[in-house]
Amino acid sequence: MTGSRIARPDLDRLQPTQIVTSQTFDDRGYLDVGQALAELPAFGVSPSSPANTQAGFGIAQNFVDLYGLGSQRTLVLVNGRRFVSSSTASLNGAGTNNPVGGPGQQVDLNVIPTKLIDRVETVSVGGAPIYGADAIAGTVNIILKKDFQGFDLDAQMGVSNQDDAWNYRLRALAGQNFADGRGNITAVAEMTKTDGLTGTDRALYAQDLGFLAPSTPGKYQTVLTPANSVPQVNFGGIPLVDDVFFSPPIFGVPNTALGVTNGAGQLLAWGNQGNNLVPYNTGTQTGNPIFNEGGDGLRLSQVSNLLSPTERMNADVLGNFKVNDYVTAFAEGWFSETHATDLLTQPAYNAAIFGGAGTVNGNFVLNINNPYLSPADRALIQTSLNNYAANKPLGGFVDPNWNNSTFYVSRANIDLQSGRATATQVLARGVVGLNGDFNIGDHAFNWEIAVNYGSSNGNQVTPNYVFQNVQNALNSTLNSAGQIVCAGSPKNAPTTTLSSTCAPLDIFGTNSPSVAARQYITHLAQAQSLNTQRDSTVNFGGDLFKLPAGYVKLAVGYENRRESAEFSPDNFYLQDLGQAQVTAVSGDYHTNEAYAETLVPIFEPAQGIPALHRLEFEGAARRVDNSVAGDATTWTEGLKWSPTQDVQFRANRTKSIRAPAITELFLPSATVFSFASDPCDKNFYNQGTAPGTRKKNCEAAGINPTTFVSNVVNATAIGTTSGNTDLQSEIADSRTIGVVLQPRWVPRLNIAVDYIHIKLQQAIETLNLTQVLDACYDSSDYPNDPSCHDFTRSASGQITNFHVGYVNAGLLEFRGISSEVDYAFDLPRSLGNLSIRANYLDTKNLLSQVGSASQNDLAGELANAPGIPKSKGTLDLDYHYGALGWDWQGIFLGRINFNNQNIVSSNPTTANPNTQDYSSLAPWWVINSTISYDISKNFVARLIVDNVFDKQPPFPGLAGVQANFVNATTLYWSGIIGRTYQVSANLRF
Repeated sequence: MTGSRIARPDLDRLQPTQIVTSQTFDDRGYLDVGQALAELPAFGVSPSSPANTQAGFGIAQNFVDLYGLGSQRTLVLVNGRRFVSSSTASLNGAGTNNPVGGPGQQVDLNVIPTKLIDRVETVSVGGAPIYGADAIAGTVNIILKKDFQGFDLDAQMGVSNQDDAWNYRLRALAGQNFADGRGNITAVAEMTKTDGLTGTDRALYAQDLGFLAPSTPGKYQTVLTPANSVPQVNFGGIPLVDDVFFSPPIFGVPNTALGVTNGAGQLLAWGNQGNNLVPYNTGTQTGNPIFNEGGDGLRLSQVSNLLSPTERMNADVLGNFKVNDYVTAFAEGWFSETHATDLLTQPAYNAAIFGGAGTVNGNFVLNINNPYLSPADRALIQTSLNNYAANKPLGGFVDPNWNNSTFYVSRANIDLQSGRATATQVLARGVVGLNGDFNIGDHAFNWEIAVNYGSSNGNQVTPNYVFQNVQNALNSTLNSAGQIVCAGSPKNAPTTTLSSTCAPLDIFGTNSPSVAARQYITHLAQAQSLNTQRDSTVNFGGDLFKLPAGYVKLAVGYENRRESAEFSPDNFYLQDLGQAQVTAVSGDYHTNEAYAETLVPIFEPAQGIPALHRLEFEGAARRVDNSVAGDATTWTEGLKWSPTQDVQFRANRTKSIRAPAITELFLPSATVFSFASDPCDKNFYNQGTAPGTRKKNCEAAGINPTTFVSNVVNATAIGTTSGNTDLQSEIADSRTIGVVLQPRWVPRLNIAVDYIHIKLQQAIETLNLTQVLDACYDSSDYPNDPSCHDFTRSASGQITNFHVGYVNAGLLEFRGISSEVDYAFDLPRSLGNLSIRANYLDTKNLLSQVGSASQNDLAGELANAPGIPKSKGTLDLDYHYGALGWDWQGIFLGRINFNNQNIVSSNPTTANPNTQDYSSLAPWWVINSTISYDISKNFVARLIVDNVFDKQPPFPGLAGVQANFVNATTLYWSGIIGRTYQVSANLRF
């Protein structure tokens, strides 16, 4: 049983438990375990999955996050044994886009073949004393089919209502007993293929809704604005007369535009068609210095990945053989290979908002005699340069190297470096062991010895341009034959590219660069990731001695485990790329662990004592010796009391730990760039949980927060981050109190209600710049708070540098009530049978605190949070009548706020009049349905329709998703993709 080495019935559990059966996997058509768990109320937004923008390295990996405490705090097992992690040991690994998430030993649930699953058990809180570190939120145990006999083949195909997002799956499971039933061998093969989607494939997503400051101050600091665009960059290129933001004529004075204009005074740019300058619409100005409304500027939906295409094959073999009546040998062999693609992310930018002219992220610098310029465009640019020199609207030239034969180009280089990346992951794992049982008198005992070794090897390839070669290719001229060639004798960068022959680069217009030029500037940057796990376990248990209420049971065990991880980027990543630095990471640790568990029956039904139908005590403890983090002890204690056989009360207290991950320990110092919601900025000084303290501290720093505009809000600052070998294990103190009802007068009705409280201290946090700033300025100990020493400001108050990294400085606290109803009954008049399953989670709090900053309640918040509505529920109705089956599922998401800090505390549905005009999203539901029919005894056909009513996300649920509210894309994924259909056929014999 999950969470215990002592066997007992499924419902006889100390902690709240949810189960997903193999039948549910078939009826719902889940392509992986992550999809199944995501529909359970207890799980928050997946920090990594094929849906949504992919986070760095680890494309389309599938991690789960129980109670929103971070995927690294949910332990995933297979058959009660640890499974090798596929989490990339990089600062930019998958699963790190959750503010309470981070690197760890996360298991990629894609690699588990769904056909082999018997059931998936999720036990809240439990598991730490039995399995060791990481089971802070709980344990997910994937239990496989055992001793399968026969052949099971199925095929499935699906598509969305918009004739895209196609997916295909073929599964085969075969098992055979041998040696007169003493042995069994079972093999499974599963192949899955899914197509991808980009942001513009969904009109709702492509609206680019966002909350921006209004151009004219009004009631709200930010208002819902459609068609958010960045006018400073486009795909074709924008010519500028100096290394600055371009603008219309300054103060209405003619000939003072910082961009290039035509005779009518219109700003010009190269567009998506052809390579001639055309009028450029900057859109409607807002109060935000970066984003406008509408126009021809970059819209983030145009560079967003919605669904990553994947191809995956899982092939596994399980075997066991009963050597004699007391000993059984068993073995498992696992293999998985996955290919995934991140179709599109934000491209390489060259613009003044990212750097100085001629640097890797700054404006391109070109000569007016560039041979790719048409005569008409050259004349327009030269005229604008001459007017700029004559008027000097900025009082001088921004670029000290300026001359009127040089111009600048701002560009989003989707045709040079789109961010498209491909990843291959190969996983191999083997398990061998012996187990058995025996009796001594009337005492029954069992034992197991097992060795588990696994490796997960990932390789990601991302085309990147090499800036030195870009500079060479931009410096083009005409040769004696009138051909455009690279000027002079350019020296290639030491980084290899697809071609070593310089080819001139045309950047005037979208898709204008030649194939030869792209090959000359493109390096296929590679990053390798390797995780290994070696785990040896010995378990022994049985009946210790007998009390009046039954046997005292004991289980003991020992485990030796070694975890290692390496991340090896090629030399390209080690350069100054003008962005977050990617560094190599390597490390390992090992543990020696011993545990003991006991079950003590105090009263049993046969004793016939009123109000004491059954009373049992459970306890367990585990000692962990980690080679890096040191020693720690986890334990649990609990009681189960049944006054009658219809009612059981249960309560437990557990202390659990999570050891630091290899990335958190060994990450070298790396350069990072960060935006931040500067608490001294005029838009943020009156937010947070202590706005009065914040304002006073900003003023003490010499900043007037009512007028100060912080550059870091809209443009990145440079800083550093690093690992920390002094980290200690996280420690959680957890409690559950619940009741289980199984009334005799209503057969097959089960009701469970549990209160869950998890308080995590010494949480390992990778602080971001916003958290550092908030911790400093919200502190009552300003300026002595340690966070105040982790950043610097210029004389004008602007952020100039910072350091962030991993520290034991966090607190996380979850409180919620989980409810579950399971009821099955036969309908009258032989009309079939109906089963009802309902799950509901009422999240009271998800408190987060970093350092000495004030606590934030992330429950019911969409922005910068795990994306957990305060209320979430599912209802399943499963009807069977003869050969016909019908499953109806409703998923409910309660009201959720965009940002809890923008809500009036006395009325959580009312926006603070000083913040945004839409404060929250209305409750939302979606309906899924499956119809199955047994065409014959061995053949079943299914039609699965998800989002039956094609329900869209609640308005304006997707506001800002491309920029910051990324949780909304996953939370409301069914609404974004729309109605989908899947058909499957299953043959068994």
